[in-house]
Amino acid sequence: MTRPVVLTEKLRRPEPGGLGRRRLEELLTAPSESRLDLVVAPPGSGKTTLLARVAAAADAAGTAVAWYRITADDVTEPAFVAHLARALRLDPAPDAETGVVTDVLESLDALPVTPAIVVFDDVHEIAGSAAERALEQFVQLRPRHLRVLVGSRRPPEMNIPRLRVSGHLREITSDDLRFRSWEVEELFISVFREPLSPESAAALTRRTGGWAAGLQLFHLATSGRSAVDRGRAVDDLGGRSKLVRSYLARNVLAELPEEHRHFLLRTCTLGTLTGPLCDELLGVTGSSTVLDELEHRQLFTSSDDDGQTFRYHEVLRTHLEWALVQEYGAAGAREWYSRSATLLESVGDRRAAVRAFARAEDWGAVGRLLQVGGTGPDAGATGTDLLLPAAVVEHDPWLSLAQARRRVREGALPAAVDRFRQAESLLDEPDFRDACRRERSVAAMWASTDGMSWAVDGRGESRHWSIPIRLATRRLPAARLPAGTTTQVPAPNRLARGVIELLAGEFDGARAVLDTVLADRGAESTHRLLADLAVTVIDLIAQQAGDLSGRLGQIALDAEVAGLPWIARLARGLGECALAATEPSAWRLAVCLDLIEECEETGDDWGAALLTLAAAVAGVVADPAAEAAESGGFAAGFADAAARFRRLEAPVPALWAEALQACALAGRHLPGVAELAGRVSGAARGAQAAGPQALAQLALLLAAAPDTALSDLTSLPAAGNLGHTLALLVAGPGPARPGPGSVAGEMPGPATVTVTAPPEQAEPRMVRLRCLGGFALETDGRTVDLGALRPRARALLRLLALTPNRDVHREQLVDALWPGADLTVGTRRLQVAVSSVRQLLEQAGLPGTEVLSRRGDAYRLALPPGSEVDVEAFEHGLDDADRAARRADPAAADLRAAALGRYRGDLLPEDGPADYVVGERDRLRVLAATAAATLAQEYRALGQIRPAVAAARQSVQLDRYQDLGWQLLAELHRDAGDDSAAARARRDHAAAQAELELETT
Repeated sequence: MTRPVVLTEKLRRPEPGGLGRRRLEELLTAPSESRLDLVVAPPGSGKTTLLARVAAAADAAGTAVAWYRITADDVTEPAFVAHLARALRLDPAPDAETGVVTDVLESLDALPVTPAIVVFDDVHEIAGSAAERALEQFVQLRPRHLRVLVGSRRPPEMNIPRLRVSGHLREITSDDLRFRSWEVEELFISVFREPLSPESAAALTRRTGGWAAGLQLFHLATSGRSAVDRGRAVDDLGGRSKLVRSYLARNVLAELPEEHRHFLLRTCTLGTLTGPLCDELLGVTGSSTVLDELEHRQLFTSSDDDGQTFRYHEVLRTHLEWALVQEYGAAGAREWYSRSATLLESVGDRRAAVRAFARAEDWGAVGRLLQVGGTGPDAGATGTDLLLPAAVVEHDPWLSLAQARRRVREGALPAAVDRFRQAESLLDEPDFRDACRRERSVAAMWASTDGMSWAVDGRGESRHWSIPIRLATRRLPAARLPAGTTTQVPAPNRLARGVIELLAGEFDGARAVLDTVLADRGAESTHRLLADLAVTVIDLIAQQAGDLSGRLGQIALDAEVAGLPWIARLARGLGECALAATEPSAWRLAVCLDLIEECEETGDDWGAALLTLAAAVAGVVADPAAEAAESGGFAAGFADAAARFRRLEAPVPALWAEALQACALAGRHLPGVAELAGRVSGAARGAQAAGPQALAQLALLLAAAPDTALSDLTSLPAAGNLGHTLALLVAGPGPARPGPGSVAGEMPGPATVTVTAPPEQAEPRMVRLRCLGGFALETDGRTVDLGALRPRARALLRLLALTPNRDVHREQLVDALWPGADLTVGTRRLQVAVSSVRQLLEQAGLPGTEVLSRRGDAYRLALPPGSEVDVEAFEHGLDDADRAARRADPAAADLRAAALGRYRGDLLPEDGPADYVVGERDRLRVLAATAAATLAQEYRALGQIRPAVAAARQSVQLDRYQDLGWQLLAELHRDAGDDSAAARARRDHAAAQAELELETT
């Protein structure tokens, strides 16, 4: 027998890297009775990264860790045992040629009992071998104190079902490893240092399915490119990305037999796969077995219904679609799509058939299918009009109808109303026109255009489930939830009742009704997603435990898959607001504002209003000391939300916004509570909105008796379901902390500000600001990494650096950074940017609120004493040189040269042609050019010709139209005897003068 060679490299634990994901790491570090911790996922899913981070955490906690990366040459038991023994540092080690796993177990039994972990990575390399059987024996018989973690692309051949049933197995699957959209945002901010916009991050998550390797490959492909270019590159990530194609070809398709590769290529045209469908398409039998094997091997193939249907991962499918064209040619690929479309149509899957016919470029079949699909609520709502030429959509009634429905799903209701009218005008057929009018009326009702009177008259009340909700946004019904509500009521009507209860503030009743919609597997995806979203909002208000932001992220992804962008955007925004409130971070609030802007650009007025309210709540909860200024403080956020709802003719949610504002003001003992709360209470009574009325009354009580304990207020009958809401706005998120005079564990006492003695002042740090030739901030000689700041926050820091220690008015900052934005919106964005910069300054060891301070409506960058700004040092140096020259001090030239040395280039080149920097940049450049010309004269007077020439050349390089510099350069060349250089300088001077004359005429 050949003696196995033990390679130390296999036993070296990788350095932990990537993004720390607490939700996964805690699954593997929490105490457990597990006999096996198993991480199974396709290649590139982040298995090794996760295992390495868990191992590093265990090592840091003092737990011994052994690492064994298995390779294909470890298939024999002696080879496996030899490496395992070395990893565990057993002495004596088992015989290298005849060692068996029982030798390892016997040695371990003889050792002292100390907690330890052994990690086996890439176990799929020994599938079906003697080594895998030895691993199974080791897992079953190893000492209890030794934890076993396994990473593999496929489940190992051991009795996994028995371990699972007995509760002795912890599993992390590919779905667990999938990056959520908020994790993608954090990955690009914290790890890659190249932030993505929220919409790009969400699109990238959708395109890659959260696949770790796909995200890494996207980063490699776009590193160093601008944010705009990275956003554009998201669309090209799928199978069209060269890096992704290479990765999939080498790590996925290369492992397959040729017949399986062709199976993947041809069946990717189907979308959802079943064995019979694939058999019919390919003209073979046994496709079910192939699909089962692909799923078992974790080759980007999955099933959500125990093997009845399958789907390929989006990244793999996109790659396969590209590879299909490459291998069969464009005509051959169209033929496969056409065959698939015909087959899909024959089995009644019109949605998939429309897409396949579009890929086959059979536009007639697409139009026929849309027409045959009828005019029901889901007909034509596939989004496939995006694949069609614009001229076809504009002149085809069925495609126009499909596009109108797509606008509804985007939340762009006014645009949808126009599209419904367009479709209605294209076909003189009564049923078609009636369908267009009916759907247009519902869209117009929510858009507050011409549909509201139709709904209020009651003529359409039985036609669409959302009409009662829309009416409730204007005035809540007196009797909302009749007794005896059961699941016999259709799911849409139960959803409407639940949302109306939520609007009324009856959270328990809303939750009970909405849960029945969630449990109804027959309910449509739209209704279940909305119910899930509403239930999650209720849980957020009640501060329920659990990964609520994760739930919102999942809702967003499910909504994207279901073709409901408006729900996806709303869920993403609420998730970011939840994270911003519980884990305060300025960039998350900036993401919320970006999503509001995305709603505005899309035309989703309801989404913008709801997210504006959510962002206002998140801002107050995240910052208990938030200012309530009429313009820019948290009060402006609530007022903006209320104004948006009123423009939508929705006074009930507007009253909620104002009632929440009143509670926030009352909790901070700020003026104006009584007037606002009194007005809201009266208006809410008229609208039968008991929830806003109760909140307003609680705000009045708190304002009238500021020493009242919060627990006393929330226990009042009037508080009802709203105790958590009031506590959230007054006391912030998280576990309630006992206030003065309260019992531990109860709600906090009155909202008061606790003043503590300030810590001892640390030694002031030396700060250097560099603005010339590129912006940089240094503290104590170390450059601060500005990559964590979003672009506008970095621009704010640069703008304030132009005038250090001087006030800059808020309106000036808003105009410079968000030109054309409404002052209220711009001020909120400014506050988020200010908060981001302050956090960065704190991380750099500086007092953020002192360095970036606010005085009234102005902000200033107040640098510590002894700080240095290169612009100031440059100008002060030139002043010193001028004073020395007036005294005929020979040191003048040295002083001027030192000052010029600080001019490393143009002022803030990062800001390009921004108005706020162009004038100052030109002034400093001309000042430097003039100083260089003066320095040339001084060197010439001292007889130092060579440095004089260099100074004159610097002068004309900085300012091409600097006459003195050109004259000196020519004269200095002449003095040095270089007549040709002197002539060239005079020619260049003449050309510059001609250019100047041309520009001024």
